[in-house]
Amino acid sequence: MSKIRTENLAQACAYILQPPLAGGQGLTRQLEIIGLRVVEVWPELPIEAISADFVLYDVDQGHDAQFPGPPVKARCR
Repeated sequence: MSKIRTENLAQACAYILQPPLAGGQGLTRQLEIIGLRVVEVWPELPIEAISADFVLYDVDQGHDAQFPGPPVKARCR
């Protein structure tokens, strides 16, 4: 059996960009269990998120105006 290396996530920060009550409570709980500090935001990602270690967002409910820069089309293979 190979060893699985796990990083220490204490003090790491994750921003979750999703509407309130969108089912993210479970995600928040799981991220906190592995040591992340979680910040839930909606509808805008604040400038402070630039220092986040992780940014997670709801692709089904998000929209282009939530992110800086021009809209980008997804590439399909």
